[in-house]
Amino acid sequence: MGAKFSGGGATVFHDRTDTPGEITRELVNASDGAGLHFDGTSGYIDIPGSGSAPVVGLGTKLSFEFIVQASSYSAGANSYFVDFSGSSARFVFANSADDSGNLAIFDGTAWRVFSPAVKVVDDLVVHHLVVTVSGSTATLYDNGNQIATATGIGAHNIDGATDANIGRSVSAHSYFNGTLYRTRFWNRDVSADVQSLYESASIDFADQWGSHTKVLDANFNSGYDGWNTSNTWATQTNTSSKMQLAASAADQYCRNSVVLTEGKRYRFEYTATALTSTVVFSTHTGSGYDDLHTITAGSQNFELVWPSGNGLVYIRSGSIPSAVTPDDVF
Repeated sequence: MGAKFSGGGATVFHDRTDTPGEITRELVNASDGAGLHFDGTSGYIDIPGSGSAPVVGLGTKLSFEFIVQASSYSAGANSYFVDFSGSSARFVFANSADDSGNLAIFDGTAWRVFSPAVKVVDDLVVHHLVVTVSGSTATLYDNGNQIATATGIGAHNIDGATDANIGRSVSAHSYFNGTLYRTRFWNRDVSADVQSLYESASIDFADQWGSHTKVLDANFNSGYDGWNTSNTWATQTNTSSKMQLAASAADQYCRNSVVLTEGKRYRFEYTATALTSTVVFSTHTGSGYDDLHTITAGSQNFELVWPSGNGLVYIRSGSIPSAVTPDDVF
């Protein structure tokens, strides 16, 4: 261990462990710190093979892990994360200009585009990406969630590669512009560990929630209904930029129309005022309500993996007059 790679003016060290099932390559000074910046024009990391495979023992089940933030993005230009090449080997993970800038794998025969088509890094914020390859199928994870698969990946022969570059193609084009906070190559399928890898990332992920599109309207100021002040289920009338529960002799419910996805992680941010009884975020299970979080006064946030059942978001309170004004959900 301790071999030195240099290229494009960048010099990094890596750890190499040949123990089966462990990390085979890791960019140490690109891991969980300030990151390693690639300028999009000349910066890259070369992993020379010198006539032998640059990464030993990846085999037919392998994984790549990146903590990455793009500085720029163009659907009309290839942007390579990693490229293994040489002899009969070719394995590329990139945003492919041939496929409208979507993420894809090139296996020496064709670009294998992930389905559904995703770009991911085009929002220019931090993402934790994992790509697992098992046989001819690759699975893509973003921030702990499985988001797409690619099939037909059978010709890559990655262990025959005699050279590899991080941040560009081996033939010196398609440079990546951005920062890699972590780059790891695994010689196993880490699908079962993706969530723990994501949650144990030790860099500050305070900004990662911005990588998710807002799934609920700002201030919940449209698209909701609930029990109104006449105690009938109808479109709420108190639409003053608040998802607000009114004083009533009956329990009050308010529901947003956007459906959240079971098994995906969301961050909720809200500001609550006038809490004169217990108010909760809930979802409907079909046989009742599943209370997910008790709302407390002030500006708050919490995260959770959305449970099975109804994907609609409810807030509800008892009959004592209450008001709550949730903000955004990411």
